[in-house]
Amino acid sequence: MAVVYKKIDTLSTGFPLVEGDFYNKFDSGNLFQDTVEKYFPNCFAFDELSRRQGTEMSESLFECKFKIVGSSNKPFYIYVAEMEGGGRPGLPNEQRLQFRHHGSWSPDIKDLATAKNFCCTDNLSEKECYVICIYKPSQTEEDICFVGIYPDMILKGEQEAYSPTSVQVKIDKIQEAYINGVSIYEKAVDKRIVSFKPKYLLWYMKNRDELHLGDIEKAMNNRFENSSSQVSQITESEYIKGNIDYLSAIRTKPFLLLAGISGTGKSRIVKEMAYASCPDEGDLRQDPASPGNYCLVEVKPNWNDSTELLGYESVLDGGNYYLTKFVKFLIKAMQHENVPFFVCLDEMNLAPVEQYFAEFLSILESRKDVDGTIKSEPLIPAAIFEKYKRKLHEELFPAKDSSKTSAGVGYYTADDGTAVYFHSTYAKLMEEGLRIPRNLIVVGTVNMDDTTYQFSRKVIDRAMTIEMNEVNLDNMFDTEKPDALSYREDVVDKSWFFAPFAQSNVALQQMSKEYERLACKIKETIGQTNSDGTQTPNSLETFLGKTPFRIAYRVVNELILHFYALRWENKDAEFENLYNKALDNILMMKVLPRIEGNEDLVKEPLAQLDIWTAGVYPKANAKIKEMRERLECAHFTSFWP
Repeated sequence: MAVVYKKIDTLSTGFPLVEGDFYNKFDSGNLFQDTVEKYFPNCFAFDELSRRQGTEMSESLFECKFKIVGSSNKPFYIYVAEMEGGGRPGLPNEQRLQFRHHGSWSPDIKDLATAKNFCCTDNLSEKECYVICIYKPSQTEEDICFVGIYPDMILKGEQEAYSPTSVQVKIDKIQEAYINGVSIYEKAVDKRIVSFKPKYLLWYMKNRDELHLGDIEKAMNNRFENSSSQVSQITESEYIKGNIDYLSAIRTKPFLLLAGISGTGKSRIVKEMAYASCPDEGDLRQDPASPGNYCLVEVKPNWNDSTELLGYESVLDGGNYYLTKFVKFLIKAMQHENVPFFVCLDEMNLAPVEQYFAEFLSILESRKDVDGTIKSEPLIPAAIFEKYKRKLHEELFPAKDSSKTSAGVGYYTADDGTAVYFHSTYAKLMEEGLRIPRNLIVVGTVNMDDTTYQFSRKVIDRAMTIEMNEVNLDNMFDTEKPDALSYREDVVDKSWFFAPFAQSNVALQQMSKEYERLACKIKETIGQTNSDGTQTPNSLETFLGKTPFRIAYRVVNELILHFYALRWENKDAEFENLYNKALDNILMMKVLPRIEGNEDLVKEPLAQLDIWTAGVYPKANAKIKEMRERLECAHFTSFWP
């Protein structure tokens, strides 16, 4: 009979531990490598020295090196295993780390001279080995937990061929790690077990001895050594709850317009999102005043073409391509593909958006789902990076590295005769050109007044518009309010910021259980004009079909993507309520911002929409009433105040 584990604090956000059978049939070595690459891309090089294979399970010994520039090239060893379900009889609150006897290695670990430090107990200071076990709560759950133990806790099983070793871990300590990031269980004075989220791996490795044998308080305090601020911050779940509208919109399409009166914090919210998602990776936290995944681009009134954003080719000085701050930031985003990168186009409509942003808007619509990722057409063709490869490579990657090639992509010879090998990112630019990175999020801030330009329906069609006009003065006088403009120890998970798909048909495939209901509901509410001229009754097509504000495929595509984003957030929500919420949001973000004009043009459509949205789409209905009031007073109205 399978053990059913104790349920502990199931109300915690993101809590994956549930009652039921423990899952352990996975390849721990592969899962460990994939997870480390996810959190620390291009940081580790793994060489699997040996493997112990069980029934649908495995344990691996890796020789590892750091690939980070400037780090030691000395190898170290990581032993990886999976947890086996169940502890001692009658104790369902335990998990077991079961280490088989040394004879089950292939080849036998004691015959590997390169792994001598793993079994050597003479000098702990020379033991460059880490023992990591993986807790995976279910077959589909991606949120795993690492459990670190000190190497000498398994040496007995390795040195005595017929004495396998097992170590019990309290499952509530694993739960603490899910909530707090780290948890320490002291079995004895010299027998501490450390559970931690994968993002803490480097910190754990650096502080291993203090955590297991020494000063725990010192080790825990080291978690903050690279933080610019140690002020209290709201939890990840609280952050998500307070910013859910922005996050849902971003996961629908990574191009937002934040519109409202001046001074409501539109630019600040973009920077807050960058701080919340910025990991301690490379030099991303180098500047305490601005995260490395954030770029502020101040739009100027004289911008009338795309050169200010995308650069231009020059014939001067032998020819070159001028790289802008925006382009360099996109290339930087390519090097951190698992980190959200934010561009804030401040005062976006000080210049005509259709003129300086036309290429980006067109390329944005070329995004498609390819082999599990989202790709666009090139903003800058590969031929440019090939043509000016030496000059552009030296500008983007000035450090020379003549020691090795990058996957055989070639090199050029510097003036001093040194061979300079192309950076892997530049090699990709020469191969594919500069495309919109999947992890790039562009947010434009918008003020509507006499100094700015109106948006065309082309721009509004391609963006998700969020209105920000609320002013709460209480927040200004809350001296205990956490600082949102500081780096977080518990970085908000990237999945809250990444659009999973670009095309609605891919999202529909993932929603097979709701596909038919969603299709029927969209046809009913959006509607269409048939070949005989009849229209779907009581639908948006009925009210807008004969106006310039008629909606088409793009809005429906993003309605489906937005419904998918909301379903991801609310897995148990009732379909009808979730669809109404999705359409209410789309009306606010995509449909109503397109409507503007005098009484002759908009009076009747707004009146019909007022009746149609009442009681079902509350946000849209409130906005329509506001627009109708302006129409009555000024004989002209628009979405913008």
